[in-house]
This record gives sequence, C-alpha cells and structure tokens, in this order.
Amino acid sequence: MFNGFKRYLYFGGFVLLFLYFLPINSAKAEEVTTLKFFVGQETTQHASGDIVNMPFTIFIGDDITSVKSAQFEIKGISSPTASQVIDVSIDDGTFASPRVQTLILDASGKTTPFKILYDATSYMAITSPGEYSYTLNLRATGAAISLWSAKLIFTYAYTPTTGKYASSGYLISSIFDTQVTDGTALNSIMWQGNLPSGSHVKFQFASSNSSSGPWTYLGPSSSSATYYEPSGPDTPMEIDLTDHNSKRYLRYKTILNPTTNKSQTPRVDDVILNWSP
Repeated sequence: MFNGFKRYLYFGGFVLLFLYFLPINSAKAEEVTTLKFFVGQETTQHASGDIVNMPFTIFIGDDITSVKSAQFEIKGISSPTASQVIDVSIDDGTFASPRVQTLILDASGKTTPFKILYDATSYMAITSPGEYSYTLNLRATGAAISLWSAKLIFTYAYTPTTGKYASSGYLISSIFDTQVTDGTALNSIMWQGNLPSGSHVKFQFASSNSSSGPWTYLGPSSSSATYYEPSGPDTPMEIDLTDHNSKRYLRYKTILNPTTNKSQTPRVDDVILNWSP
C-alpha cells in the first residue's frame, strides 16, 4: 500500500514524488489509514470553458472494509473575466451526471490562487485489493486557469494482518506533458529515499505522442518483463532511448518490494526524471 505525498515539481524536465507503503498486520481490529496521491498538474493556461481531464491509477494492497473519505484537493491560479465557476466531476467528461459539483470562486475580479475540495467518497467504490483507474474532470467558466493541480486524499478502513509488509506495491504516475511538440528524449532516472538491504525499488516507463496513449510500460531491452533498478538512492540510471525518444508524453510505474522476510520496506522520497528536447 502506498501512503504519503510529499511534493511534486515540474520544472526543466524533472518530476518529484513521495511515496512509501505501510505494513499489513494480522488478525487485529479494523484500522484506518490515509493515502495521499498526486493526480496531475497542467503547466499551460486554460481558457474559460476548457475541459481538463486528469487520468490516474491507484493500487490498494489492503483488504478494505469501507471507504471513509475520498477528497480531491484542487489548486490553481484564476484570471477572472466575470463571475468564476468551477465544475468538478469524476469519470464524467460531459459534466452531465449527479457526480458534478459546481464550486464558486472569489468574484473580486483579481488574479488569485485558489484551493478547493471535491468530495468523491460516494463515487470511488473500492472494496478489495487491486488497481483502480479514474479520470478527474475539471472545467472553469468565467476565468482562465493557470497551473491546475490535483491531489487525492483517500481514507479507508481495512483489516490488517501481523507485522509484515506486503510482498509488493506499485504506483502509476499521471501523464506528464513535456510541452515539446516534436518530442523529447527520456535520458535518466534517479530516486531519493531509503533502501534497506535486500529490498528493491524498480521502474518502468511508457511514452507516447498522444495524451491518450497507448501506455506500454517497459524496462530495458524493450521488455515488459524487465525493470530499471538503480543500485540505490541518489544514483542515476540511463534509460533506453530505443523506446522513449521523440515522444511528448510520459508516464512511469514505480514498484516497491520489501526485504525477503518482509520486515523492512524501501521508502521513496523523490523520483527525478531527466529529459531533453
């Protein structure tokens, strides 16, 4: 299970992320935990009326008994031309379902940073371990929005098992738009954090010239069965350009494996991708 979001930065071809996964404990009373997951960020300004879709995938490794809360924290900078309204939904790009919430921003007429919450608790029916994919849908009326960003704060109850970490866990990133029309070269991967002896932090990458993919996650030698595994934190590793050259959009999968006896887990504080035009 992944728990914990530290920060995200998109600048000069770098992507930063914080994640780790917690132990699963046996035959104890129900416990509650919170997962914080970076959903996406738009680096360009969107005009009034533009629709922004942020697809994302989360992996849950626990035996969930109930979803307590699923809140999206949405931020941006508004440049209003009239009264400002933001429509937010999940898995509804037409904004026609009851999932839509309409949120009113400050009507002062000034360019202003904002932070709003969208409650999706009723719409994220996660009942068992596995991978779940959603799309967060955003639309502003009466204002241009710069630096749209969103984070999911997901709280659930689960039945633990004793004192051991899950055998593996992974996170699939949102889509990163490098803004380079002719595509980029994905050069290297480096991560920062802690790697107990015998544990593993591995990566696969997917790239495309379309924001809708397809997304095929590959390791070295163009294989979905191989992984990029830097020898430790703060150690760059080259990425095979055969698979990820001249592509505008990027995604990655981070895989964590604990020690053989499952008593210790790696912790990833930052994931740093380097690309160039």
